[in-house]
Amino acid sequence: RAGESLMSWARVGGAVFPAPWRLSAAAAAEHAGTLAAAAPVAFCIWTTGRFLVRGLGVRASSRLEAGAAAYALGAVAWGQLFLLLGLGGLLAPALLRAVIALGAAAGCVELYRRPPGFAELRRELRQAGPLWAAVFCSCLAVLLPYALAPETFYDSLEYHLGLPRLYLLRGRIGPVPDNAFAGVPSLPAMVYGWSLALNAGGTAAHLLNLLWLLAGGAAVAGLG
Repeated sequence: RAGESLMSWARVGGAVFPAPWRLSAAAAAEHAGTLAAAAPVAFCIWTTGRFLVRGLGVRASSRLEAGAAAYALGAVAWGQLFLLLGLGGLLAPALLRAVIALGAAAGCVELYRRPPGFAELRRELRQAGPLWAAVFCSCLAVLLPYALAPETFYDSLEYHLGLPRLYLLRGRIGPVPDNAFAGVPSLPAMVYGWSLALNAGGTAAHLLNLLWLLAGGAAVAGLG
């Protein structure tokens, strides 16, 4: 039944998001722009997390597990930074883009000084086995079309993406009396705010969320 459910989701996804060889040039360019917007934010999150993993003395059993921990810690750090900037009334998109650029530059320095151990990473991936790779790639293939599709779910439009988008329009985080969810700022929503500064439509935020699948899969594979 799990296989049937997966295939049904894939068929629906195919109706919403056509196969790559059927995309128009305009749609392909739009998806490329989404990837380009999500990439620097994800890079900042991961490289900041690498620094925090080392600074906090987090002990990981494998490089895969360390990579997953880095993404999690980096997301916490960047979410908190967005929250602090918002409370200080500093949510100007231009400023956020400058911070992302600085974060990406610092990330490049981090990788230059401590490059990833690709040989060990490849060894760990081989140890995870073909079954893990098949399951992971199948899930990714089914979910990626949805991540690149425009947001339509009310929860995201009202809260997860709606609130950080409103904060960006206002330039600060403040009361939203007509939205009960605004009383509980969500850390993932704060992270999505960074991507909204580069991609107002919200699809780049979808990709940041999809990266949790990558982080979770890496953590599971890293456990051996």
